[in-house]
Formats: sequence, C-alpha cells, structure tokens
Amino acid sequence: MVPLSEEPSLPRWRPPPALAALYGGDLGFTEPCVYANLDGVVALGPEHPHSGSTISGREPADRFVMDLRRACADAVVIGAGTPRASPRHHWTPQHVYPAAANHFAQLRRGRHRAADPELAVATTRGDLPINHPGPRQALSSSPPPQEPRAGTVAFRRVAPS
Repeated sequence: MVPLSEEPSLPRWRPPPALAALYGGDLGFTEPCVYANLDGVVALGPEHPHSGSTISGREPADRFVMDLRRACADAVVIGAGTPRASPRHHWTPQHVYPAAANHFAQLRRGRHRAADPELAVATTRGDLPINHPGPRQALSSSPPPQEPRAGTVAFRRVAPS
C-alpha cells in the first residue's frame, strides 16, 4: 500500500510492525486525532443505504485503512443518518477489518488510549438513533440532548459499545 496524500508536517509515529508493513510505514496524524465519517450516506442518497461498501467495493485495503484510522482516533464522528443506514455497524477499530484486531488493540495500548475511540453523533434535529446498538448504550446514561437551533449541528458524546 502506498499512501496517496499525507501531510508531511504532521507529527509522525511508528505503528506496531504488522500495521506498519500493511500500511507502508509511519503514520502522520494530528493530536488529538478525530476521524469524521459524515458524507457517505448524504453523498449517494437513500437508494444506497450501505454507502461505505458501495464506495469501497468492500476492498480489503480500503477496509484496513478505515479501521486503522479508527484505531488512531481519539474520537469518531458520524452523522445521525449513518447508524440509521447501517443498523448493525460499530465504529470500532476492528469492525470492518477484524484480521488486524489484535494489532489495532496493540496500537491503541501503545498510544495509551481506551480500547475503542469515543463515538460522537452529529445531528441537526436532535434525532438520535437510539435503537442502534452503538449509540443506545451511551444514551441510556447520558443527559437528554438540548434542542438544537435550526441550521446548527449538535454533537452528542456516545460511549463505545
């Protein structure tokens, strides 16, 4: 794998050897690292409910990079429509590329991070998908959301499932 675009001025660090071999070297990310996944469902429309698979073609390299980014992240931000379109998905470092689950866990431990990144759901209406297994667990212990103003984006902290 050859990274196509990675800002050279970003802080660099070496992932565990197995991940470095798959990725092609060191990683460069900002600190804290936030992985935002807000455009897939919106970009393709409701006729493509599984937009990630549609875009990636379920290619293993794409799935690896997606989970590698989640493994590096302090937080994963998704839009409220994303869990509605993917009712069984989990935004954790091992969900779409389980073959590297142990290596992703090693990476997170080496970076002194929790097993999974925080999950934040962005919504303009405050309409959170509480029936989804990921957000539901945290919503049961979180204060109720405040009604956002029209045209704003509200973020709600959601603990990893």
